[in-house]
Amino acid sequence: MGSLLINNSSSLHMLTGVSLSRFSDTLISLEALDKRDKINPPERAPGGGRHKKLNIASQLLLSLIYNYVGTKHEDLGKLFNIDNSNVSRYNKRICNWLEELEFKFPEQNQELTFERVQELFKSLERTGHYVAVKELVD
Repeated sequence: MGSLLINNSSSLHMLTGVSLSRFSDTLISLEALDKRDKINPPERAPGGGRHKKLNIASQLLLSLIYNYVGTKHEDLGKLFNIDNSNVSRYNKRICNWLEELEFKFPEQNQELTFERVQELFKSLERTGHYVAVKELVD
C-alpha cells in the first residue's frame, strides 16, 4: 500500500472532512476495486490508451476536496498539475467506486477559500506527508 503517505491528519481533515483512518480504509478498498477492474480491462491494442497521471490516493484526495470544498475544476487542475478537463473524469471514476462502497461524503464546507486550500495542500507536500503529489505542487 505504498501510495498512502499522509500523516498530517489535521490538514487532511480540513481539506476533505475525513479522518486519516477513514481515508486509509477507503484507499485500501479503492485499490482493491482498481485491481479488480484491471483483471477485465476494456479491449484495446497492447499499450493503447492513456495512462493515468494520478495514482489512486491522489485521485481520492482530488475527489474528496472537490466534493467537500467545492473547489473549481480549474483550481484543482492547478493543484494536481492536470488539465481541468480531467478533474471530472477522475472524480467520476472515484465517485462510482465510492458509491459501490456506500461511502457517504461529509457535508460540504464552502468556507475554505482556494488560497486556504492551496496552503493546506502545500502543507501536506512541505512536510513530506503527501509524497504521492509532492512533485505536482509548485
